[in-house]
Amino acid sequence: MSYFHRRTLTRRKRNKIKGLIIENGDWCFNDEELKQHVVNFYRDLYIVNYSVSGVFSCYGNFPSLKFEEKRDLLLMVFDDEVRRAIFGGHGGKFTWAGVEKYVFDVKDSNFEDPDEIVNDD
Repeated sequence: MSYFHRRTLTRRKRNKIKGLIIENGDWCFNDEELKQHVVNFYRDLYIVNYSVSGVFSCYGNFPSLKFEEKRDLLLMVFDDEVRRAIFGGHGGKFTWAGVEKYVFDVKDSNFEDPDEIVNDD
């Protein structure tokens, strides 16, 4: 074992974090309390706490669908139409056998009850 490898291993054994300064500025050495502070820190870092009430914030920023477009949403989606849409693009790196069941399960579950499509005229 080389000199530098031994130095690295020795330093790794000694290089432990035994405490952290928490929100109130005090040192914390309790493992359970440290774990909770770390979890809370990352939760607060990645969670956005806001709510939207009333009208959706981008309501009116997009054009409304015409009657014909809304009617077309009620049309049945056929399996061959889905195949053409998926394989009509370039660079597909998957096989139909690998995705067929999933694609049709999603299609069927989304279009089994067309009456659930909202018409807000």
